[in-house]
Amino acid sequence: MRKPSSVLSYEELDTLGDICKLLSDVYYMVPFLVELRCLIDFTFHKTSLDMFQTMALYSYHYEIYSARIGNQWYVPKILGSAVEPLDKCIFGWLMTGIILTLVVGPLILFSDLMPGLVGFNPVLSSDVSVFINMNQTRYSDFQGSILTNDYLREID
Repeated sequence: MRKPSSVLSYEELDTLGDICKLLSDVYYMVPFLVELRCLIDFTFHKTSLDMFQTMALYSYHYEIYSARIGNQWYVPKILGSAVEPLDKCIFGWLMTGIILTLVVGPLILFSDLMPGLVGFNPVLSSDVSVFINMNQTRYSDFQGSILTNDYLREID
C-alpha cells in the first residue's frame, strides 16, 4: 500500500523536500480526503487491520514523513556527541532563566522584598470559617411516607 508521501524515495525527497512536504500537508489538511483514502485502502486491499487502525497507520506514516522532511534543515549531529557550549548556554541557561523570571518574578515583585516599588502590605494574618447550613429537606421512601433530615440522621 503506497501512500502519497512514499511515492518518492528519501534521496529524491532531499532535492524536492519542501515542495513534497507542502503538497503532503495540503493533502492531509483537506477535509475528509485522508479518511476517504483510508476507507478506499481498507476496502480494496488485503489487510489484517480494522478501519481505525488503518487510519492510525496513515497518521503515523504522515507524522514520520513530516518529521523526516521537516527536520532536514537542522544541523546534522553525530548521535551521542556533546552539545556545543553556545547551544547549551542559549537554550539551557537562558531559557531556564526566562521561565523562572516569568514564574517567580511577579511573586518577588509584589512581595515585601521590594518595599520601594509597592506599598507596605498591611495584612498580617487572616482567618477563614466555613459553615454548613442544612435545611429541612423532605424525602419520600418507597411507601410514599415523608422522611426529614432528622429521620435520616437516626438511620445512619
